[in-house]
Amino acid sequence: YLAATLPVEASVAIAEIGKARTEFTTAMGVLRNAPEASVRIRDELLLADAQWVFFDAALQQLQGGSHNTKPLANVFVASENLLTVMDRVTGLFATAST
Repeated sequence: YLAATLPVEASVAIAEIGKARTEFTTAMGVLRNAPEASVRIRDELLLADAQWVFFDAALQQLQGGSHNTKPLANVFVASENLLTVMDRVTGLFATAST
């Protein structure tokens, strides 16, 4: 995201963000449909979906050359929240497979 806001190959960064967006949503579907996905895991994935909405909205606010720091702050906060939830999901899956 940061690279897309700098005057350094922003179009490449935007394309990579698009690829990552597709990969993330596909992976969420795989996790949701995994045989190990308990009710608790699915609940956590719902929380991740909610955080993804905020994160994706911040990513959509890409404005090359803008000096507005609010989208950067939104990306930071939403990505940290999403990471926290996905860390819990990882732990739950690890426990389910043992």
